[in-house]
Amino acid sequence: MKYSDFKSTITELHSGAIITSQINNVSKLVLGKIARLRLNNRIKIGEITVGSNTSWNLDTELTDFFALKLDAENQNRCIYYYQSTEPCFLIQTNNSRFIQNTEGGFATLLGHTLKVNFPSGVSSVSKLYIPYYSKFLVLDKDGSTEKETPAEDNDTFLFDSVFDDAFVEGVLLYLKRKDLNDYEFVKAVAQWEKSIQSLIFYQ
Repeated sequence: MKYSDFKSTITELHSGAIITSQINNVSKLVLGKIARLRLNNRIKIGEITVGSNTSWNLDTELTDFFALKLDAENQNRCIYYYQSTEPCFLIQTNNSRFIQNTEGGFATLLGHTLKVNFPSGVSSVSKLYIPYYSKFLVLDKDGSTEKETPAEDNDTFLFDSVFDDAFVEGVLLYLKRKDLNDYEFVKAVAQWEKSIQSLIFYQ
């Protein structure tokens, strides 16, 4: 769905006067809520150069990072590096266990700061690979740049089309916030969030 089509739909369905900046601001809020669903089509493999470092700010290294894509079939081990041609997975753990561990082979995420300790005897690790969910749900009109917020008519939304209606409904809901009392608004948001949760099974 292009942003121009989306804006036209919102303008037709919204009962009051509206300006583009309002649509932009509310769209960013609603897109953030959809991104938190961890969409399957927004999974990426991040690549970090290790060098002599053992910690990285993922907001800097992977600017669209939202959350790790854990692998339940691999005991939630998802961060890996290569030794020869074989992938070696680090054990994802909490910070307390990470600090206590002396043998290495662990990774921990504090906020968006990733820390790792490689197993004893492992050297010359050049790259770290991190499967993650992207928070960027908009493709710029240039066809290559991804971003959080639409701005130009030819920007395109990157979520699956199954979310089109829910996205429109969410933006319309937040645009009429001033027309609803607190109870009505909280109830409406809860219903909308429940509806978008149900859509993740249709990705």
